[in-house]
Amino acid sequence: MIHQSCRQGFRLRYLYLPLLLEGFRIRHGYRSFWCYLNALAKMDLVILSDRGLPSWVQRIFGIYWK
Repeated sequence: MIHQSCRQGFRLRYLYLPLLLEGFRIRHGYRSFWCYLNALAKMDLVILSDRGLPSWVQRIFGIYWK
């Protein structure tokens, strides 16, 4: 899916969820937080990878993607 989307010219971003959440925590309260959200909003496809997350984190955030 990712490779095909790139070949068709879609803008996409692949994000590892723990790093995304940590980035939100760091950027929160700064202008860079909103700039980052705006950059994500301009993407055609955003893929969030939850691979390797502990099960307790998945339960807290309600992440049950299979």
